[in-house]
Amino acid sequence: MKDQPEGTMTPQQLADYVGAKVSTVRCWSVRGWGPRFTVYKSRKLFDSGDIELWKADMIARIENNQPTDENERKREVRRQRVARKKLAGSIMSRPWTQRGLAYLQKQGEA
Repeated sequence: MKDQPEGTMTPQQLADYVGAKVSTVRCWSVRGWGPRFTVYKSRKLFDSGDIELWKADMIARIENNQPTDENERKREVRRQRVARKKLAGSIMSRPWTQRGLAYLQKQGEA
């Protein structure tokens, strides 16, 4: 693009660079997952330095087995919450079961 500042990429160029679809790049920018962008003459442009930082961050997250996006973080929190509920929700931790068990133990003693 001839009217594009030096060292920037359009969404199409970024998509070609990272091997993704343009719609995916647009989705990233709307949700805040991709590299930072600036608006220049009503077009989104991505700075090459920001792209490299974003790419390095994503590679580091993948290598360290960390979530790469906000939804994945939410899913992990949800998985942990469900696991805690399953642990806490075992049959013996419920008050009515504990009362019933106490009643049955008293019946057995009599």
